[in-house]
Amino acid sequence: MPKGASLQSGFYFPVNQELDFGYDVDFTQWNQDVHSFGINIKPAFRKQQLYLAPIVGMHYFNRDIDYSYSLGAEVGYDFERVTIRAGYKDVDEEFYDNDAFYVGVAVRFD
Repeated sequence: MPKGASLQSGFYFPVNQELDFGYDVDFTQWNQDVHSFGINIKPAFRKQQLYLAPIVGMHYFNRDIDYSYSLGAEVGYDFERVTIRAGYKDVDEEFYDNDAFYVGVAVRFD
């Protein structure tokens, strides 16, 4: 059973056919006691509909953890208006369950 969840909203800006520059803001519930608000930078390296995006972010945590980095990667596949994606994020080690694997669906509003 998942211990956490995340809600994200973001944008991608095309640079060329193989690269989009993206960012998102998110709220993540890491475990029962710890949550964060953050911003992530996610350049997406594309090969047709498939992409790979490294993730670098900065998050503010509750529970006296304060600010911390976030690192990870995401892989996704674009359909016409929907993207299926999966990824991994890791943050500061000041709390238990400080990493997350995720799967999700993104809807584009072009």
